[in-house]
Amino acid sequence: MTDTMSLPDEFALLQRELSRLTDQRSPQGKVFPLSGVLCLTVLALMCGYRSLSAIHRFGDTHPELWTQLKLPRSPSVPTLSRLLRMVSVGELHQALIRFALELAAQRGCGVGVVAMDGKTMGGVWEGDEQLRVLSATGGFSLGERGGAGSGGSEGSSGRTTGGPGLGRAGVGAD
Repeated sequence: MTDTMSLPDEFALLQRELSRLTDQRSPQGKVFPLSGVLCLTVLALMCGYRSLSAIHRFGDTHPELWTQLKLPRSPSVPTLSRLLRMVSVGELHQALIRFALELAAQRGCGVGVVAMDGKTMGGVWEGDEQLRVLSATGGFSLGERGGAGSGGSEGSSGRTTGGPGLGRAGVGAD
């Protein structure tokens, strides 16, 4: 990270991009802002909490986040489920791409390839130039626990370890 952008600045950038997502709920009776729930979910996932109940527990044990995320309390598991089902995957994808590109620009680094399987990609070439790539989200698996191709296991903490990951994404740091 450069001196030009602090961690709170980077988180504010993520909040800004997530706040652009369409909230399909009626304004009347909203208790939890969608961007706050999404930011809480991202933070919990980054800390290894992989289930809705684990995300709720993460929020419940970190009340210091509630004010910044404009949450009155940690959303319940049914609330998380309902809100996350409403989010457009395409919109979320675009918001995360905008976030990653802006972050890369702020940090002064280029855009390359991210290895999503928890391994670095040593021999990645583009034309005659070898790319330096960033390894991300090692251990996150979409496969069923213990099923063919998952490669991961879930311990008593509810956190997934090992696994093939999500494939490749088009954003990274060089």
